[in-house]
Amino acid sequence: MSHPIIPIFGAGESGIGAALLAVRQGLEPWVTDAGEIREDRAEALKAAGIAFESGGHDLNRAMAIAGHGGYRHQEPWHSGECSFNGSTA
Repeated sequence: MSHPIIPIFGAGESGIGAALLAVRQGLEPWVTDAGEIREDRAEALKAAGIAFESGGHDLNRAMAIAGHGGYRHQEPWHSGECSFNGSTA
């Protein structure tokens, strides 16, 4: 696909639903889950042609994807300090 990749954190019911909706809307989701993804959910992702990873987040990839615009992370990552369009959270 030639669209920006949409990162989705979490492969629970909502994450899988968001990924499938993104595909139906012509977008390219990428699902990442810190834990193991249930087999039925992994199969649904595979069947829809959705890229995913489990067992940890590839933060370098996530930041590269998110780095295209709105989200900018500030060190330290774990502190929850981040900004969205200039507003610090």
